[in-house]
Amino acid sequence: MRLLADDQLTLEGARAILGRLPQLKILPDDPRLDAQVLLVFAKEASRLFLSGLEEHRASDGKLVLVVDTISEAQGAGLLSLKPDSVLLRGQSSFGRITEEVLAVQARRAGSPPFQTDPLLRRVRTVQDQEVSRVTRALSLRDLAVLGFLAAGMNTEQIARELKYSDRTIKAIIHEIVKVFGANNRVHAVALAIRMDLV
Repeated sequence: MRLLADDQLTLEGARAILGRLPQLKILPDDPRLDAQVLLVFAKEASRLFLSGLEEHRASDGKLVLVVDTISEAQGAGLLSLKPDSVLLRGQSSFGRITEEVLAVQARRAGSPPFQTDPLLRRVRTVQDQEVSRVTRALSLRDLAVLGFLAAGMNTEQIARELKYSDRTIKAIIHEIVKVFGANNRVHAVALAIRMDLV
């Protein structure tokens, strides 16, 4: 097993506590050493921190994340990493973390990931509910305008294409932005792409 943390104090503390356990062998922090499990401690699951994990993860290695907090947006980033387990640090003792690492380590390649912590299920459920809410609120006309925005068309071009006035298209875009809870049209398009709506 290899340990990573976003701060040195956490890394040393985890190394000291988990290193005393005979059932866990902690490898030195050397990316050339392939470890069965990469155990990562992080304050939050930021994209920057998560993007750096791929270089540390062995090709067939398993990933256990222990995070302090996680937002809905960060949850989507976590899902793309396909972790074997995600635990919230405040709700997980070192005993619980050890159990999870051992369970993940024992899992054979090709078997489905454990769902011991409901965090990933909650993230998926929240995402599904948000997509459902947005799709119910958008009309076919709204989705067409959203598609044109995603294709890079401006208000005039969309109005010409749909044979509406510029003012009508601006009103539709305003409603789309409101439905997504976005800051502007670009943000709304980004959210739509993330939800696979365009």
